[in-house]
Amino acid sequence: MRILLFGATGPLGRSISETALRDGHEITEFVCMPGRLDQRHERLTVITGDVLDTASVTAVIPGHDAVVGAVGQSKQAPAGMFRHPALEPVIEAMKTHQVPRLVWVSAHGVGDSRGCSGLVFEHVLRPLLWRAEYADKEHQETAVRNSGLDWTIVRPARLTGGLATGRYRAAERIKLLWRSHISRADVADFVVGELHKQDHLRRCPTLTGP
Repeated sequence: MRILLFGATGPLGRSISETALRDGHEITEFVCMPGRLDQRHERLTVITGDVLDTASVTAVIPGHDAVVGAVGQSKQAPAGMFRHPALEPVIEAMKTHQVPRLVWVSAHGVGDSRGCSGLVFEHVLRPLLWRAEYADKEHQETAVRNSGLDWTIVRPARLTGGLATGRYRAAERIKLLWRSHISRADVADFVVGELHKQDHLRRCPTLTGP
């Protein structure tokens, strides 16, 4: 499978790329800062561009079988730095070039998983620290759900480092505690597997450790 990956320079994006290459897929990484990448592989292609630039996003879509988005921030974003405008050209180009499969990584606490993350997160951390980021993710999820594509929205718990364990839960509306977590490697394992299994087609599973 030929996979186009947005967000490849982040820790989760790097893990998704490594997992896909390990499983024999071809990866195109669409990045704005290629100098942050140190991967080299015969099945890896790096394309430089801006995820918010319609022309460059539209040009890179043809020839792929699936698109994966892992463009979230690992820290608070600068004011006004929203990612959801990037989705419109991605979705339109996927429709035009008949690339139906889209897996988009969001976060637990978005959409109908809001209210399932515990009192500290819902009433302290989210409104005080992550209000803008989660509002942006709400817009992202709405665009994906309304796209008409074969989509899956992935909502991981708090991300950690570490190796893939294969021991995680994937289900809708899981109630999490503040300490709930999952490794990026396990999220990557789920994302790459979902591209061809499609067990969660047009669903929004939460991922968390056992």
